[in-house]
Amino acid sequence: MEAPDPRPPGAPAVPAAAIVTPAAAPATDATVRSPIERLRDFTLRIALPGRAPLLHFFIYLTALLIALQFSTPDLVDTDSYFHARFANLLPWMGLNRGFAWTQDSLWRDAFVDKDFLFHVLLAPFCASENEGSVVIGAKIAAVLFALAIFGAFYRTARQIGLTRPVLWTFVLLSAGSHFLFRLLEVRGHMLSVLLVVLAVPVILAESTVGLFLYGFIYAWSYAAPQLLVGLVAAHGAAQWLRGGAFPGRALLAAAVGVFLGLLCHPYTLIPPYTFDVLTFWYVQNVVVLGQAWGLAEPLPLRAGNELQAVSTRSVLSTSTGALAAWLGGVAGLTLGRRSPSGRTASLFAMSAATFVLYLLSAKFVEYFAPLAVLFGASAIEDQIGDWRLRMAARTRNLRALALFAGAALLLAAAHVRTVRDVRSRASDLPPPAMASAANWMREHLPADATVINLNWNDFSTLFFFDTKHHYISGLDPSFQAAVDVGGALYLEDVRLGRKPLSPKELGARFRAEYAVLNLQDYAVQRELADLIGKGYYPDARMEYCEDGRAAVFRIVK
Repeated sequence: MEAPDPRPPGAPAVPAAAIVTPAAAPATDATVRSPIERLRDFTLRIALPGRAPLLHFFIYLTALLIALQFSTPDLVDTDSYFHARFANLLPWMGLNRGFAWTQDSLWRDAFVDKDFLFHVLLAPFCASENEGSVVIGAKIAAVLFALAIFGAFYRTARQIGLTRPVLWTFVLLSAGSHFLFRLLEVRGHMLSVLLVVLAVPVILAESTVGLFLYGFIYAWSYAAPQLLVGLVAAHGAAQWLRGGAFPGRALLAAAVGVFLGLLCHPYTLIPPYTFDVLTFWYVQNVVVLGQAWGLAEPLPLRAGNELQAVSTRSVLSTSTGALAAWLGGVAGLTLGRRSPSGRTASLFAMSAATFVLYLLSAKFVEYFAPLAVLFGASAIEDQIGDWRLRMAARTRNLRALALFAGAALLLAAAHVRTVRDVRSRASDLPPPAMASAANWMREHLPADATVINLNWNDFSTLFFFDTKHHYISGLDPSFQAAVDVGGALYLEDVRLGRKPLSPKELGARFRAEYAVLNLQDYAVQRELADLIGKGYYPDARMEYCEDGRAAVFRIVK
């Protein structure tokens, strides 16, 4: 079928030879990209990774997290071994109120799993009878939790209206080695950080139903669910200072959700139907933090390193990106020409609150980093706006080009340094000090015997490698001090050499026949092992001291 003739009726035919094909238009200045424009476009591709496909970023993120996690064959911190083994045993022991593995601790007769939902999620990855497989499964779970945290951050950035969510997610990935290393650990704070990041849009929207549900779930997931209530209070204070109404209903919803979550905790709903979960919450959040922060009468017990205050040097060197994002937000908030949005004011209040917590205890970096980046992003976008950024990208303005180039270089440098420091720290970790000794005890000591661990911090690896025997205390000395403050102080004095070792007294106090020493981390205990091996103590006999990292001795009656 021929195409219809477009000529009007009666128009003369046009000879084919008369049809001229137009020549290509000559090149003009508009179609020739100058070197400056090419450099500008290249710089923008680096400075604005939001233009890159989201999939490419998460492929890189996944590969990076796997590489960092498996840069060491071991788990990257001691407590991770406890959580991996507990998740491994959870299907077998179920909800058990007794925890015989700690004989002189609040846990023994009134155990409460403060990280219940985390362990439920972790259990499928650790369901193996082989120790190596449990470690690998725990590492895979840690990678997935970290991916979920970054994915939640991207989703939150979009939900609260940030125009470059991929860029800001990359900034979080470059926040510093302290934050990124914490995401390699297999511990309950992974689920806690995920819930906090997901809750930010709910807090800003002041959704009472959402905050109630988050509070309830949080109480089943982590030892400190009151963090959610604190963030809602910070948001409310920011809005009230701006002249708005304080969101009392939202704060109440979060608090009621947390409280009911604790009252209806799975460990409350099993015999003997006590509210020990509230006792555990009190010890973990009031006693432990009160001791660490000097708010309670101090006991000479060493708390974990993560509860210690951080120095200015540590903040500057290990949280450089997060601090830069936060200070950039503060600059935009105070020096910008535009008034900050309510979103920015609330994020400032939440990030400032977590910054104070971070300065008091290093562990709170995992909350400060994402909130600092969200605040910095919100404050910066309030001032420049996406439209200004696009206009600058289409000009030959050398000042804008220098700004974008400088930002790209600083971000790249922060990212490279963060990854380098995390990889160096993970790959340089020594093997678990208690591993070989625990394996020997599992094969040679009588079943269910109690072994005195002078260091509460050694419990996690002892528990992971040897579940056939019982120990004294673990995870924090406050759990022992809650039921036997004298025993906790006695072990601390012997461990640090403030009190001379008396094997007979040690065995009688804890009704045990065996004790284990950490030779890898404590010089005092290396000296004790040397003296025991040379027969200095007639009531102690060395049973195991082969790898130079740990020793087991028997108390001779």
